Amino acid sequence: MKKKMLILLISCVIVAVLTICVKICFFKVSEDSPEVDLTATSSNTRSNLDKSNKLSKSNKKLRGKPFRNLNNEESVDDDKENPYDNISDEEMSSLSKEHCIILDALRNAFDKENKAQVLQIVRDIQKTKGWEDLTPKIIKEEALEALDWFGVDTLPEVVGFLADKDKEILESAINRFESAVEDSDLKEADRANILVMAAQVITDSEALESMFFELNSMENSIAVEAIKKLWISANETAKRLLPETIESITGEDDITTPEKLDAWLRENSEDQ
Repeated sequence: MKKKMLILLISCVIVAVLTICVKICFFKVSEDSPEVDLTATSSNTRSNLDKSNKLSKSNKKLRGKPFRNLNNEESVDDDKENPYDNISDEEMSSLSKEHCIILDALRNAFDKENKAQVLQIVRDIQKTKGWEDLTPKIIKEEALEALDWFGVDTLPEVVGFLADKDKEILESAINRFESAVEDSDLKEADRANILVMAAQVITDSEALESMFFELNSMENSIAVEAIKKLWISANETAKRLLPETIESITGEDDITTPEKLDAWLRENSEDQ
């Protein structure tokens, strides 16, 4: 009996010693370990989630933008309009490398509304020997379109197209002069000067008749000065139309010299 009691006592002592050792080890580990801030941990977690969401939104935006490569080169857009889409296969085959350069330069100057550059390109074209036959129609058409855009100041360059063998180019150039002569926004003196210029090179009688008719709406003094210039500088087709024009303005059919025209003007001056 005593032996059992002794064994039980020894067992209790051993258990007590082991418990004390375990507690000592636990406290020592706790002191050496850094404290964990649960609040900070929660805050960091939220911050990481926010960053993740922002990156996700940013990626969505980037996917919506056109691609650009890392070398800052323009990306190839398959839908980009071909600048030569409006040119037929036949016209395209007539364009040499030099013609393409001229056409590109003309279009670029026109897009930038660079009047001086457009005029210089057209003048360079017209300086080339035999340019009327050597210059492709598409270049002539776009040159006339650009000249028309910049107004009556470009009419001297339009004159070069009035001798063109292509009927459409010729009609386009003639229409440019007709529009200028009939432009009521211009001063009458300017319109008369344009008419005189046109009568030197236009041989289409119908177009000339239309322009000469505009003299009836001008002041007598301006119309008379224009007719006197036409007697000197107009081509033969225009001169044949002058007697009818003079009669239409004066109402007389015997005015055949500048002196008679001046005499009529003295009697029919606007100042009287």
